Amino acid sequence: NGKIFAGLGCHLQGEYNFLYTGEGSPSQAGFFKGMRATAPAFADLNATVSYVHSDMLTFWLRGDNLLNSAIQYNPFHIGKGTGILAGIIVKL
Repeated sequence: NGKIFAGLGCHLQGEYNFLYTGEGSPSQAGFFKGMRATAPAFADLNATVSYVHSDMLTFWLRGDNLLNSAIQYNPFHIGKGTGILAGIIVKL
């Protein structure tokens, strides 16, 4: 007698140019200061499904980067690969 909920989301990022000003982490400020980079466009598709078994018990599953894009929110770090996360919520 449980309920199933599902959701779908997508983050679209266009190509952008980046100039690092040296602000942020002191350990990297000198190395990257003045560096220019271009981050490419990408689409980050995710989906979530949850099953509410009772007021006390819920199971959920989430898939991220389902298109397996090279996700680059920061020009100096590329996130790759699809991720799957699962969990159980117990209310006492």
